[in-house]
Amino acid sequence: MTSTPSWPSTCNCWTASTSSSHRPSSGGWDTLAARIAAGGGTALAVPLDVTDREAVRTAAGQVCEQLVPQLIGTAGAGRPADLITTSSIAATRVLAKFSVYSGTKAYISQLTRLLRVELGRKMVRVATIEFGMVDTELPDHVTDPDASRLMADLINDIDVLQPADVAKPSPSSRRCPGT
Repeated sequence: MTSTPSWPSTCNCWTASTSSSHRPSSGGWDTLAARIAAGGGTALAVPLDVTDREAVRTAAGQVCEQLVPQLIGTAGAGRPADLITTSSIAATRVLAKFSVYSGTKAYISQLTRLLRVELGRKMVRVATIEFGMVDTELPDHVTDPDASRLMADLINDIDVLQPADVAKPSPSSRRCPGT
């Protein structure tokens, strides 16, 4: 995941990324947003530390003020618009001791599917990227010792994503969803 994605210059794309561990690197969503804008499109990257309540409020305001009207406006002008959210494979896997975490990821994934139905009629293409295990500080914040140990062991024993990997668009998102 080290190559830079090549999005069509006509793509109008907005991304929302949530994390408690990092902000996208300079080679990540902000760079992608800049490339889309340079190609004549419109992009809004919203990196977010979900542990910071004020940051969540600010991001929500940004989305309501900038993202939704732009999505609808772009699509209304006859050009497809794209909304991409990030989630986790925890949204679809049954993971013992991770009910709350998995539930929040399932919410994001389900909301994305619902938005796809509602906004699809308005020429807004909606997709989510569900990342696998990422090496973050999350095990340090899990209150169940068994769950924390399980996560730490997995991070050490398997090939997990690094925060910088998540900050970059995935290879499967190199083109606008649905194109």
